[in-house]
Amino acid sequence: MLKYIWIWGCIACLAMGSAFAQQGLQVGVRYAMGRTYTQFDYAEASSQNMEGRAGLAVPAGLEIGWLLTPHWRISTGLGVLSQEYSMVGRNITGSSWIFQYLTQMEIPLNVTYRLFEGESLKKGFLLTAGLSYGLVESRNSASTSVRRDFNGGTEEGSTEWMRFQTVSDYSLSARVGIGQVWRLGKKSRFTLESSLIYSFGLVNIWEGSLFYWDIIPPEDFPRNIPFLEVMPEPVESYPSIFSTGSYLAIELRFFFQINNE
Repeated sequence: MLKYIWIWGCIACLAMGSAFAQQGLQVGVRYAMGRTYTQFDYAEASSQNMEGRAGLAVPAGLEIGWLLTPHWRISTGLGVLSQEYSMVGRNITGSSWIFQYLTQMEIPLNVTYRLFEGESLKKGFLLTAGLSYGLVESRNSASTSVRRDFNGGTEEGSTEWMRFQTVSDYSLSARVGIGQVWRLGKKSRFTLESSLIYSFGLVNIWEGSLFYWDIIPPEDFPRNIPFLEVMPEPVESYPSIFSTGSYLAIELRFFFQINNE
């Protein structure tokens, strides 16, 4: 209930800011593309053949900003963040890949400092810092992968079992960035910004576990009994795979200034 009150409070602040802002009001869009990483707690793992690889992170959304001075701006808005989490087993079942996807709605709050150069004030440097609050898509799934082979008439194979679940219904992250800004048009009412952004997740949002056996399940596998209770001790186990949703991305933001500074 508290998270929805927080969201409606932000929407109310946006409406009030739009109504009372006398100058320097901007509206815009943002789009970014970058990489996120899956993390492993190897202290709990029985091997280190699994590793997290770079996945795709795509944040995008709408923003509204207020130019407090020609240099300082505060902005917020509403966006969507789609992230891919990728793992690979270097030796497990022939270097198999595992992908998981997670989508969340997010509300950013950014403070930007713009330092223009030259007499025309058309180009400058950009520093950004802020926070982002998101509503995490609820996910809870388990999957089994069985590989069969025949060696001299004897059936052999391997089995992987993975569980994936979100552990929080919200996310919270801190953002920092550096880049360039260009003022466009005769009246400089359009602004294009390009930044390198690092978003550091402050809350663990999903967890997973993976187990590997060098045998296949029995044919009379009882479906009403948990999988881990039927199978013997796994050859390899990774009971703590997790992510806070941190990512590094190149971000583009395009603003239109509704009124003059």
